[in-house]
Amino acid sequence: RHWRRLPSRSAVALRSAAARLAEAQVCATFFVWPQLAIREPGFLRELVAAGHEVALLAAPHDLERPGALRDGRAALEAATGRIVHGARVLVPAGAGDAAGNATARGPADRDPTDRDTANAAAVRRAALAASGFAY
Repeated sequence: RHWRRLPSRSAVALRSAAARLAEAQVCATFFVWPQLAIREPGFLRELVAAGHEVALLAAPHDLERPGALRDGRAALEAATGRIVHGARVLVPAGAGDAAGNATARGPADRDPTDRDTANAAAVRRAALAASGFAY
C-alpha cells in the first residue's frame, strides 16, 4: 500500500526523456503502460500538449485476457483526450524484431526474417485488430 506514495519510476524516466526532446525541439511517440494513464493522467496530457503521440504498451499476458488491450486503450484515451492509434506488445526475448517488440503499423510481423513463429505473430495481429488498432 505504501508503493502508491512513491513516485512512478516510469513517469520519472519519461519526464526526463520529454525534457530532452523539448530541448531538441523533437516530437516522439511515447509507448506507455495503461497504469501510467491511471496514475499520472496529467503527465500524459502534458505530453500530448507538447506535440507528442501517446500509444499503448502491453505485455504478452495482456493478449490472453479478453478486453485488456481495449481497456488499456480506453485508459490512455481518457487520460489524453485523444484517440490512441498506436500499440506495441512486448514479446519474450528471442522473438519478434531485434528489440523484441511487435508493433501495430510496424514491420516486426511483416519482416520475412522475423524469428517469431507465424502462430504467435498471428495472435498478436488478431488481438491488436480486435482492439481496434489499424494494422
